[in-house]
Amino acid sequence: MKATVSILLHLFLILLFSQCIAQTKYDLTAKEFQAEVTNSKNAVILDVREQDEANVMGAIKNSMRIDFYKSDFERQLSQLDPKKTYFVYCAGGVRSAKTCKILSDKGFKNVYNLKGGFSSWEAAKLPIEMPKAN
Repeated sequence: MKATVSILLHLFLILLFSQCIAQTKYDLTAKEFQAEVTNSKNAVILDVREQDEANVMGAIKNSMRIDFYKSDFERQLSQLDPKKTYFVYCAGGVRSAKTCKILSDKGFKNVYNLKGGFSSWEAAKLPIEMPKAN
């Protein structure tokens, strides 16, 4: 009985650990994210936050926005060019990590998540573009 429980516990831990690796294989720190964007020839910076978040917090310069919560989110992702390199961010890194997984599942080869999201970008004191007042 103890051996069975021990084996099951080990299997659970292996599965849990491998899941953690799968979730973070796209992650870049804010400084790495900025450097990779600068060095990439086909870089697309993809902001998956809601418009209100960008209005309040600002955005990374030259980013395009596709709202993660919109009903046509996956359809919009499907219209992107899979040959380009995508640098994805949200406020805290969760939605962007999920977006990277979706893109990868759709056959996109070069997708990267901003670990910690826009909050980590701000904390690193990297440039922010505020929306223009109307």
